[in-house]
Amino acid sequence: MKDLLKRLDAHYPEVREPKLPFRRFKHETVLSLIDTLKNNEFFKIEEIARSIEGRPIQSITIGSGNIRILVWTQMHGNESTATRAVFDFLNFCNSELLTADYSEWFNQVCMCFVPVLNPDGLERYQRRNALNIDPNRDAARRSTPEIRALFSLLESFKPDWCFNMHDQRNLFNVGGTKEPATLSFLSPSTADGKRNQNQSDAMMMIDKLNQALQDFIPNKIGRFTHEFYPTASGDNIQSLGYRTILVESGGHVKDVEREVARKMNFMLLWKAIELTASGNWSKGTALRYSEIPKNDQKLFDLLIRNVGIERNNQVVFADIGIDRVEIPASLPEGFVVKSSIREIGDLSHYYGYDEVSADGAVVNVELNLNEVADFTLKNNNETFMKVVNGFVVHG
Repeated sequence: MKDLLKRLDAHYPEVREPKLPFRRFKHETVLSLIDTLKNNEFFKIEEIARSIEGRPIQSITIGSGNIRILVWTQMHGNESTATRAVFDFLNFCNSELLTADYSEWFNQVCMCFVPVLNPDGLERYQRRNALNIDPNRDAARRSTPEIRALFSLLESFKPDWCFNMHDQRNLFNVGGTKEPATLSFLSPSTADGKRNQNQSDAMMMIDKLNQALQDFIPNKIGRFTHEFYPTASGDNIQSLGYRTILVESGGHVKDVEREVARKMNFMLLWKAIELTASGNWSKGTALRYSEIPKNDQKLFDLLIRNVGIERNNQVVFADIGIDRVEIPASLPEGFVVKSSIREIGDLSHYYGYDEVSADGAVVNVELNLNEVADFTLKNNNETFMKVVNGFVVHG
């Protein structure tokens, strides 16, 4: 379909799920959203397992085609960007926007979603499950019900393509640039370390997805390196012979709730359907995949350059890199921010979502790593800049 993503971009405000305005929400909200789909025969909804604490893990299947795509999200309970995008996608399918242009693809494609694989982690807004086990490090032993459910679904659904959807930390930038890695991709490695056809196919698909999304987030897409993790789900599933693509949603400037990455995930899912239905994924190349810049870890939430640090009648000039860490709380957004100093020194090769220059103003307190970022910078004994909990509140 010509200009698919431009059309989706124009319609996106109509289908963006309003009950998921923040990254943190409860499993009850997910269940209620799934309930709204039950009266539409287009959606096949099944309970595939129960979590450690007995919460239902559900799948939603659409389409009747022979090309089978499996998408799972929130394997880590605090990584919800793709979950929200999935419900945006399902809203589109449950609306009058699903014209013949789109629905025809579902005669060729069958798509199965697991919107929340780790509901106990979601409920706590934590990475791990109720036993504090990381489900993404249980793919070899498969002892947890969450991972057993995923591998059981793999065996019964037999997907041609797997999309393993995660979130990554704000500190990732696109290698060699100041741009945040708003999306990152990986075609996971296999146990024997050799590139097989499935891994190459996934690289070709990623190449085509990257080309399409660059129009919307130019230079903000990165790539992870190919270390093999023997207990990770993506690596094990790729090793079993399923084409697997890891998608990591990351930060964007002035976008605390990751709405940009959310919309990119929504578009990515539709583009994957178009590419698989048309076979155009095969026009991608592993070479262009390898040219996607690797992720780096050189971003701070706030970077203050050229700060004077005084001690024993000496002034040393340095940069201060500050991270903002989210602490769960009973607020609508679901968290409060606690900032801390991650690094002090020459950070000229680092970047910040926010960057300011202290112009040599002197800090008024002793700075220690991992402490709350509260301090005042003074120039000629007058306040030049005030930083409270990692935010510039006066300057």
